[in-house]
Amino acid sequence: MNALTNAALVAGRYWDDGHMDGDWWWMALLMAAFWVAIAVFVVWLVRSGAGLGGASAPRDEGPEEILRRRLAEGSIDVEEYEARLAALRKESGG
Repeated sequence: MNALTNAALVAGRYWDDGHMDGDWWWMALLMAAFWVAIAVFVVWLVRSGAGLGGASAPRDEGPEEILRRRLAEGSIDVEEYEARLAALRKESGG
C-alpha cells in the first residue's frame, strides 16, 4: 500500500466513525424551532408596538382621555369637546 492510500484509509476511519448515523434529524428540528421562535418574536414585537418605537395610542384610554387627546391633536374643536364631554358625564351619571 502506498502512503496516499494509507492516509485515505486512516482519514476515512476517523472522519465518520458513527457519530452522526441517523441523528441528523434532531439538528434539523432544532434549527426549525429556532427560526420559528425568531419569527414569533418578530411578530410579537410588531403587534405590541415595541418594534420601531413609533407613537401608538395607549390601549387602556378611557373616553375622556380620548376626547382630550383628540382636542389636543386638533381633530375636534373646543365646542365639540365640551358637548361630547357633557354627554359622557351625563351618561355615566357624573
